[in-house]
Amino acid sequence: MRLRIVITYLIGITTFFSCNHKSFDLNNNVEEIISITIDSLSFPLPPLPEIVNDSLVSGSISEKTKDSLKEVRMKVAIYPLISLGSSEDFLKLKGNKLSLNKTLENSINKISKHNVVIADTLVLKKTIDWKEYDLLYRFSKVNFNSDSTCITSVGLSRSGLWGQGYDIYYEKKGGNWKIIKLYKTEKW
Repeated sequence: MRLRIVITYLIGITTFFSCNHKSFDLNNNVEEIISITIDSLSFPLPPLPEIVNDSLVSGSISEKTKDSLKEVRMKVAIYPLISLGSSEDFLKLKGNKLSLNKTLENSINKISKHNVVIADTLVLKKTIDWKEYDLLYRFSKVNFNSDSTCITSVGLSRSGLWGQGYDIYYEKKGGNWKIIKLYKTEKW
């Protein structure tokens, strides 16, 4: 009888710790995917073209300007809820939605080169053009599978009426997530 109780406790403790480890894995994967997406799709608007005699002169942007634009650190907001897809063990652990919190925000900021914040939905509803953020990302679905691949749909906006959508396919190679394919679904 005692052996049965001891075995039951051991199985319970082992299950508890293995579930916590998988849950931590999910957060790490989501952090990496969010930061890779933000770093690869976030860029500031280029400067206005040159004005000569009351006319805009169309010309190419210099390499120096292009390089300086790549180094700009933007304030990027993420919509606070991320839907998780219907596949894999991750849903059994976390449910259908992942709510972003301050801890996740800090972890993403350590990885990303931009200043990432969680969007305040009240600020977004107040005006069509928000000045608090340079970009707003909305991850509509993040699907993981056992092949170490992931797919997500991302909405990217500069204001309430100016945005773009992407379907992005990722693969985990050498312990790091990489973007394999990127499809633009809407244009600016």
